[in-house]
Amino acid sequence: MVQPIPTALAAGFPALVNWIRSWLIDLADEIADPAVGRILRLRASRAASEGIIDPLVFGKVLDAWFERLASEGGLPDLVALTPARVPSVAAFAPLARKYGIPSLALEPHGLNANYARYTNILTDRYGVISEYFRAQSDGFGIPIARTTVIGSPRIIRPKGYDIAAARTTARQRMASEHKTDFDRFRANLSYFCQPSDWTHVAKVWHNILTATEGLDTRIFLKTHPEEAPARIAAYFDVARACDAADRVEIVETDPTTAIEIADIVLTGYSAAAIDAAILGCPVVCVTDGEVDYPVAQHEIIDAPLVRSAAELRHEVIAYLDDRAAYNARATAFLAHNPQFVEGPDSRLTSLVKEILEGDRESVIRRPEDLPTSAFLSGPHPVFPV
Repeated sequence: MVQPIPTALAAGFPALVNWIRSWLIDLADEIADPAVGRILRLRASRAASEGIIDPLVFGKVLDAWFERLASEGGLPDLVALTPARVPSVAAFAPLARKYGIPSLALEPHGLNANYARYTNILTDRYGVISEYFRAQSDGFGIPIARTTVIGSPRIIRPKGYDIAAARTTARQRMASEHKTDFDRFRANLSYFCQPSDWTHVAKVWHNILTATEGLDTRIFLKTHPEEAPARIAAYFDVARACDAADRVEIVETDPTTAIEIADIVLTGYSAAAIDAAILGCPVVCVTDGEVDYPVAQHEIIDAPLVRSAAELRHEVIAYLDDRAAYNARATAFLAHNPQFVEGPDSRLTSLVKEILEGDRESVIRRPEDLPTSAFLSGPHPVFPV
């Protein structure tokens, strides 16, 4: 069934919008943090219409729809939600529970509870992309027993994919199109940059250049689309200061090619880490000192996180000394996460069957088992990057 969802519902209630807007402006004066109060005042109209009235009216519309379906004997057997954190989608969870229908939230990618902007999972079951995120589910207010590893249609290793063959093809293409000489260095590393605080990124970049000094390695710099020309120039300023500019090359290509031409992918917290791991390319996550990232990609893909030039140098030397053993790490990750090779279909089918064949009273969460709020519980960790 395809059902169009109404939007801009607040437009039909101008007086109510104005009243809530005035209330929010008065509320802003009571907030201790002046910055938060100012933001609320500036966005009071939008918060009133899109943040309060639209979801409330939308809930009433959905309720009326389900009431009609119930009267016609047409209620669904299961309500599946994805992405579950969009308010217009999340609204279906309590509605399904009201009508005795099991609900299932499906995570299309990997999230953890380090970001306060995310919300709790209010459905009866939760499908995630890997065992790592299954272990994280309690942070979203749903027990691990109600969470199942499904995988994601967005994250699948291409059928019959071979990283060695793909690397050969990608390098031949780069050599033909960009005149890149892949025989010049013993190893090629791709560094996927992030548009975060330059003070930290510059230290990480300096560590990479220092770690690879004298190891006959080239670094392909895969900059982020949000990094401006001045920022890209700054990378080369650091490289020249390290006398390393002759072994740094910007790659203006798609992320997959930047992964495939590399012997090792380096990144702080780019999504390229999991993309590379699924393709079978070794990954090393890089930071400086005690700085951690909100998305711990190294934990997700079971890769090393290095905090200094010395630690990264150790990893590069380990690769150069025994490439086969180093590459075996990536193979082990895929062996432990077959859903990234096989896809989510069979696991999703099994979970849906389990839900539909289960006892409704045990499948549907009781009110006392649900989070008391849609918002994540604090205190939230503070990350400098």
